[in-house]
Parts: sequence; C-alpha cells; structure tokens
Amino acid sequence: MKRFLAFFLVAGGCAVLLAIFMPQQEPEVDQIGPMFTAEQCAECHPAVAAEWATSHHALAYENPEVRRLSQEYRNQECIACHAPQPVLNFEPAARVLARVTSRTDGVSCLSCHATASGRIATGNPRPQNNAPCQPVFEPRMIDVNHCAACHNQHKTIVQWQATQDTDLKGQNCLHCHMVDAWRQGGRKGRHHGFPAAHDAEALKKAVELSANRTSDGQTQLVIRNSGCAHNFPTDERSRAADIQVRWQTHGDWGDWELVHRMRDPYRDEVSLSNSQLQPGETRVFGLERPANTTLGEARLLYRTQPFLADADSFEIARLPLEDLDERTLKVSSDLTAPDNTGDEMTQAAPYTRPDAQEIEHVADWLDAILMGGRVGASALDELAAQPDSEVNELLLTIGERWRDFPTDLRREAYRQLIPRATPAALPRLTLRLKYEKDWPSNVYMAESLYRLGSAQGLIAISSILSSEEQNDASILEAKEAAFSLLARLPDAPDLFEAQWEKLHLDIEQWKQYRSLRKDGLGSPDLSMALRLELERLCTNFASQPLRPVDDARTVWHGLPARTYSVLIEHLSAKDSYVRNHVLQTMSWIGKPLSRWISTNQQSILTVLKPSIQDESTRVRALEALGACGGLSAAELALNWLASTDPEVATAAADALLQTALGQQREALTPYWLTPPNSLGPEALYSLWLLRVQLEGEEAAGDAPLSGLAPSEKARRDRWATHP
Repeated sequence: MKRFLAFFLVAGGCAVLLAIFMPQQEPEVDQIGPMFTAEQCAECHPAVAAEWATSHHALAYENPEVRRLSQEYRNQECIACHAPQPVLNFEPAARVLARVTSRTDGVSCLSCHATASGRIATGNPRPQNNAPCQPVFEPRMIDVNHCAACHNQHKTIVQWQATQDTDLKGQNCLHCHMVDAWRQGGRKGRHHGFPAAHDAEALKKAVELSANRTSDGQTQLVIRNSGCAHNFPTDERSRAADIQVRWQTHGDWGDWELVHRMRDPYRDEVSLSNSQLQPGETRVFGLERPANTTLGEARLLYRTQPFLADADSFEIARLPLEDLDERTLKVSSDLTAPDNTGDEMTQAAPYTRPDAQEIEHVADWLDAILMGGRVGASALDELAAQPDSEVNELLLTIGERWRDFPTDLRREAYRQLIPRATPAALPRLTLRLKYEKDWPSNVYMAESLYRLGSAQGLIAISSILSSEEQNDASILEAKEAAFSLLARLPDAPDLFEAQWEKLHLDIEQWKQYRSLRKDGLGSPDLSMALRLELERLCTNFASQPLRPVDDARTVWHGLPARTYSVLIEHLSAKDSYVRNHVLQTMSWIGKPLSRWISTNQQSILTVLKPSIQDESTRVRALEALGACGGLSAAELALNWLASTDPEVATAAADALLQTALGQQREALTPYWLTPPNSLGPEALYSLWLLRVQLEGEEAAGDAPLSGLAPSEKARRDRWATHP
C-alpha cells in the first residue's frame, strides 16, 4: 500500500481543484523546498490520492490494452502521453515528450502539476504558500490547453473547440471529467477519478439512443450526441461505438446485427471515412423488420478498442422494439452524418494519388496474368513495356488498397513489383509490411526489400516459417513462397536446415549492421526520388498525430546506411520535436549509425554534442549517445550524471551502462557509494549493473530493485548483456 500511495502524484493537484476558502489557521512549516517525489503528495492529500488510484491516469502506462495496441510500446510514441514529462515544461497545448524515469506511475501528479522550478502548480488563485510543496498559482491548470498536450493527439480538444452549443460545451474539460468534490473541512475541489471511456455511467450521459415508429409503420432508431462536447467516440483508432439490433422468431432470438458503427478509422484503412458522432448531432436509421418476427431489441455498445469482443464491451443502452408509439419523427436535412473524408489524419499519402483509370488498367493486366495462357502472357508483355517508376506507383497503390481489390490480385501486384521495385519504394513497402495481413504478400514484399538492400522483410519470413498453423491455406502458400525465396538468395543451399540457418544469420547481421552486403546486393543510391521521400518522413516527425510519426520511424529503422545523411541533416531542424524524434531514431539504429558516421570522417561525439548542450533535446541526445557511442562517449555522459534533473541523470546513467568500461571506475565510485537524490530507480539499477561489470557481483551487493518496473529492468539487463 505504501508503494501504491507513492504513485499518487496528485500532489498540489488537489490545490488546482481545491476551493477558494482555506482554514483560518494553517500549521507552520519549518522547511520549505522543491518537491520531487510522490510520497509527500499522498501524505497531505490522501483523499485525492485515493481518487487518482481508481483512474486510468494511474493505469496509463501499465494498461494491458495500451500495451497490446502499442505492441508492448514498440510504438514508442505512445509513451509520451502514457508516461509524460511534466506538461508545464512545454508550451501550452504543445505535445509532450516521454519521461525516462518512473514510467509505471503513468500520468501522475507531477505530470500535470510540477513546474520547471520544482514547485507545484495549482489553479487556486490563493494557494497555501506555507505548504511543503510551495504551491504557486498557474492559470494553465484550469485551461483546456493543459489537457490538450496529450488529449489533442487524437483531436479531442479540437473537436471540443468547434462545438457551438455553449450549454453542452461547458466551461472546459474539468466540467465533465473532474466534477466537484468536497474535502475534509468543507473545502471544495475537483475529483481526480477522471471518468471517461472506461466509466459506464459517464458513457451513458454522453449519448441518447431512442426508437419510434413512423406513421407508415417503419421502425426507426435515433442516436443523438446530447451530453458529449466532443465527438463520440473520440480518440482515433482506440474507440468504437456500435448500434446493433436483433429479432425474435418463434421465441428464439437471432444474432446481433450491426446497424451503424461510429469510429475514426486507422490510418491505413483508406477506404473508410470518419463516422464519429459530432456534438449535438442526431442520426436516424430505418429498420426493416424481418418476416415472421414478433419482437426486436436494439443496443448501443462502446468498445475501448475497435476489435474488442461484444462480451467485453460496455452496453450503454438497450431498447425494446415491439410496442412503439405511433408517432412520426421529422428528419431534417441537417440530421445526416457529416462528411469527414477530408480529415487530415486519414489523408496523408507519400505520393499524389494516381489516376483511377490507370489503376484499373493495371488491375486488368493483373487479372489477365492470373488467368494465364496467351492472355496472361500478353498482359505480362504490356506490363513489362511500362516505365518502372510509373508501374511501381500503380502496383504499390493496388497493394495498399486492400478494401478495393481482392487478395489474389493485390498479391499478384506485389509479385510483379519484385523485379522492378526502385529505391523510392522502400518506405511504402516497409510500411505496407507493417500493416499487411496476407502472408504470401509479405513474402513478395520481403523479396523486393531484400533486392533493394533492406532485410526488413526477413523478420516477416521468420514469423511465417515459425508458424505452427496447418489448416490455413494462405500460411501454407506463404511458407512455400518463403522456401523458394530462401533458395534464390545468393549462395543459399537447397537444404531447409541450411536455409533456416542462413535466414537467421541474415536477421542477426541486419540487427548489427542494418544493411545486407551480399553478392549482387547493396545499398541503393540516394536518388532524388528516395531523398524526397525521406525528407517527407523527417517532416512527419513534427506531426502532432501519433501514427505518421510512428510510421516514419518504422521506415527509418529499416533503411540502409547510405540514407543516414538525410536523418543527420535534420538534427539542426528548427522544430524541437523533429530534433527529438531524429535522436530517438538514431537510438534505434545504434552502432551501425556510429560506424557510418566514422567512415565519413566524423565523430558521434561531434554530431551529438550540440544536441546534448540543448536543454530541449538533452535527454534524447544522451539516449542516442548510449546507443551509438563507444568508450569515448562515456566521458561525455559522465559529465551529466550529476545533473539535478532526474530525466537527464537517468539518461546519462543508461548511456554509461552502454558505453563505459574500466577507465570510468574511479569517477563512478562516489555515485556507487553515495548516490545523489536526483538518481531514480532506473538510474540506480543501471549504475549497479555497470558496477557488476567492473567490480563483480560481490562488490556491487544486492540489486536496487525498489520502485523499478519489470519492463525497465529487462531493458537495462539487455544493455548489460549486449552492450
């Protein structure tokens, strides 16, 4: 319980929500100083701490739903909002960056209330000045832009700002999500439970589902966003709400059938448009009652992620459809669903969309190829006669439009791409490999990537060959294609065992060098077309929506060494988010990037030193230093170990774990014997692992595991094992 309370960083947060009236007398405090830990928050504000413990802010980082959807934070961009640095360290409404320490605290008191000076911000204009945390009035605490730092990543704040109904809109986010709460002594504050998408009662207040029967006997369902000042459901990708209906025939209920889904689709679902219900909007759906049915009922299900099973979803409302009044609902033209097809979050595309007629023309050729015979041979000749750059664009487009073309045709598009793929196709192929669910298509993309000098696809091959599924025809077809690919690799033996060994050898080589330098295969030239695509990827690093950023970094992770120059150039970008995401990408690449820099008569220290000197990029730069640097980088990291900023100190300790050797033993001894207060559990564990390496386990003593999350321990164990 003590550890649990430590995480209730609602701290002066209560102050933000406390009433104007204070007790006439307050206890005197002998020592007043900056607050850096949570224990003090919980000690003074136990009621607020208990409320926060029930919220999804407390669960933000460890939420199994989030971990699953982010692939255990493989999408590292999610960490920025699920374990954020103090929001007040950034400009109002600006996207925050992830913290390095205490991530299991989630969105804690300090995330919202800590100031850059170490004091605690409050929305109370008359703060209790003699409190240990030294609360200071901060108007941003009661401003919608304070929440926007995280919650506008999926445009929730933009939706709220666009709401015209002032009664529905309320004052700000606190109006609905931090309702009034009365504290001991009669003080009025705000509740820190933050009811929202995981609270059934809050969901029931958001929308109304009703039913009626028109004068001509047609049953209608009506849904209205009557209590939610932003779209319903808000939050791109992660939420969905379904209206379902079922009918009873001869006493037996049929299955639930979908009437309408409200959702903002995933970015790759290009054929879908945003169907969220806007504030104050009403939609009407006419139902066709099946023959011989006696009863019917409708329900509204809320899914915290779009593919959640019915049984695990919130049932917000259920309505009988049998004894409806004979009344007419007048449906005006303004009750139709809005056209959101121009939504910028679903329209990002690396190229200008090709002409529809050209796409259909190539699709006809692919159909003919699948038919075979003379017709197929003629289509192959026609396709071969087209310029590679144009055919690349059209084949990629067909492959990406998975809702518009059947699987076998899209599969053939990827197969035809193999001999003619150009380096400019690397980013799109890598991204499509990330989303593609058809295994044979993945094999064809893997071969194209391999031919272009990228082994990113070989990991997909490994997954296919390791699958134990025996009844799935597509898996069996994919395995056959994978074996064929492996046999065609340079110097690949015919025996399966040897192919398997070679595959894993290639994967390991890719992990170390990020490029395959096999006979006949090398890094592609940095053509203008590829450079323009890489420039676009770097520009996306500044994007507020999360998915474009993650997509861009996914592509960079698999690009060959020759393309690193474009990445390095953007370390001098004006936008701090671009610089930070470049540094994160450099951390992913690691040693191959450092070696590439050294082959170009530069030093990783020279490249990173300006970023380390810059306060806005210092933490990410130290992380990159640890991933890329060698022994020479340890001294630079050591200089920042004494920082009073816990984030900087942790990043420095992690960098030392990855870079330092015996030469640093003397300088590190004081930190082992008397660690400064600025070192959190992550930093202490990194230094302990380093001491084990340098002096042995007996000298190092017991591992400092208090407050250390298992995932953070595992990450540092990997660094210690594979520096």
